[in-house]
Amino acid sequence: MNSIKRQLLFGLLGLVLAAVFLGAAAVYRQTRAELDELFDYQLRQMALSLRDQAFGASSPAVPASAGEDFDFAIQVWSADGVRLYLSRPQAVLPARAQLGFETVVTGEGAWRVFSVQQHELVFQVAQPMRVREKFAAAAALRTVAPVLLLLPALGLLIWFTV
Repeated sequence: MNSIKRQLLFGLLGLVLAAVFLGAAAVYRQTRAELDELFDYQLRQMALSLRDQAFGASSPAVPASAGEDFDFAIQVWSADGVRLYLSRPQAVLPARAQLGFETVVTGEGAWRVFSVQQHELVFQVAQPMRVREKFAAAAALRTVAPVLLLLPALGLLIWFTV
């Protein structure tokens, strides 16, 4: 009888462990995907908010100060391809914008870029993929953590039940 009890205990523990890990993995992946959509939405909204700003040939590129923690780069071009504004001169971004979303690989790593044309100007907002991935992974892990913390309680519950 002891061997049947042990088989049942280990079988149930294994099944619960597998189910919880599969569920946690699915939630983790889904959370990362939804946060990626949210970050894209944020890029788009930032680019669209720039439409009301005044940019001209006299608009200087404003270098980010060393203490600033601004993870975006903004570029503005005229219709004839002249760059009117660059928020981070040290960032290596494409010299021309492809409208819409794209992921661009540069010497600094991959960037997620959104570009939109409004009247005679093209606005481009970019964010490093490493920043997006870091925040998405941390948020997804915080989402999955409560489920993983339930594992010991489930193990004890199964042990007491068997």
